[in-house]
Amino acid sequence: MRATLAFRGIGCGFSAMKEWSGMMNMPFVLTQNSYIEHNNKLEQGSMKAFKQMSQEATKGIIKAYSAIGVQPDDQGILDIAVSYDGAWQRRGFSSHNGVGVVIDLLTGLPIEFEVLSNYRSKCEAKSDSDQDWKEKHKVSCSRNYEGASGSMDVECALRIWKRSIEEHSLRYTTMLSDGDSKAYGAVCDVNVHGDRISIEKEDCINHVAKEMGTALRKLANASKTQKTAIAGKGKLSFLKIKRIQSYYSKAIKTYSYDVPLLQNCIMGILLHLSSTNEHPKHVHCPPGKSSWCF
Repeated sequence: MRATLAFRGIGCGFSAMKEWSGMMNMPFVLTQNSYIEHNNKLEQGSMKAFKQMSQEATKGIIKAYSAIGVQPDDQGILDIAVSYDGAWQRRGFSSHNGVGVVIDLLTGLPIEFEVLSNYRSKCEAKSDSDQDWKEKHKVSCSRNYEGASGSMDVECALRIWKRSIEEHSLRYTTMLSDGDSKAYGAVCDVNVHGDRISIEKEDCINHVAKEMGTALRKLANASKTQKTAIAGKGKLSFLKIKRIQSYYSKAIKTYSYDVPLLQNCIMGILLHLSSTNEHPKHVHCPPGKSSWCF
């Protein structure tokens, strides 16, 4: 059981366990059926543990919101802000397995997740004529999604949002996600919480800074073929772009409460990096010991 848990934890399975035992010159007595049985027990135990943790997390979230003066409505439902993101087992939107996760923004506690799979080897191995077996197998089959891999994060979000009130008495009214996330649009389109309650969108600061850095790198690469190139030695190098991205992210996190000050600091990034000893340009750099202007 421990070996099964360990190999699953590093993303490996039965074949890897067997090969590792051979390389270590150790007897391998676990059959594939036993391995599947251990997997099922581990899944049941994991889901039981997460359910208990989720219940405790919900209590902690309600207590934390109550401390800042936000109370549940007359029906006992609390409106909260959450972070949502999806991931796949492999890169490139071709993976057969995907997951979506919701985390409370105020406390940082995980609330809910959804795992989707659009492939099952046993199902694929059976012919279409063997309908009796397929009907019986539906109960235990891990394939719970028929759509494309690229839309798994959207489907995960829809399933999680639809059951939030029933399972947790929580209503996710603010979603923090990637700037290009389609999940937000999908949740709004189906009108999960009804006509009276809208869902707000917040962008992740790290993703905003990353997109800005990507845009600068594209601009620098495109200018290399031009006479007035902005990239190169003493100009907009990739190292400087990385620093701009870092300063930009820090400025938003530090001064988001004051928009004019934030704008001033962002302009200061450009002036700071183009500054010289002969022509210093540090008038717009952020003040204080925590400033990135040395």
